[in-house]
Amino acid sequence: MVVFIYLAVFGSLMVSYTNARAKGLGIECKTGLLARPERVILLAIGLLSNTDVWALALLAVLSNVTAVERIIAVWRSTRQPLEVCDQRYYRRQTASMDNRRAPTTFMVSEVNNFQRSPCMYQSSAVQW
Repeated sequence: MVVFIYLAVFGSLMVSYTNARAKGLGIECKTGLLARPERVILLAIGLLSNTDVWALALLAVLSNVTAVERIIAVWRSTRQPLEVCDQRYYRRQTASMDNRRAPTTFMVSEVNNFQRSPCMYQSSAVQW
């Protein structure tokens, strides 16, 4: 039972962490079997029907499968060709400029560290 608890908590945290990291990179990550609502419903049904050990075992397995699916999905989306990533990044930057914000000025040394594309590490040269 303790092993199931540990694996269920680890899998649930990894699902949420992978989603948060993907959003930090600007990637939408909705893949996988068990998102948060499904995990809560599964655990509630198991607790209400007094089959908590089976529900916990199922939660442990499926949440870890979901975490691995999301990790692979994020990995694949960051491994796209550089042209696809640059086009997606350009569209995102253009959409954010439509908010009518005042233009910002920055020094040349800040250009290299300012809002890079998630796929920028694949290229040795920064394309602006």
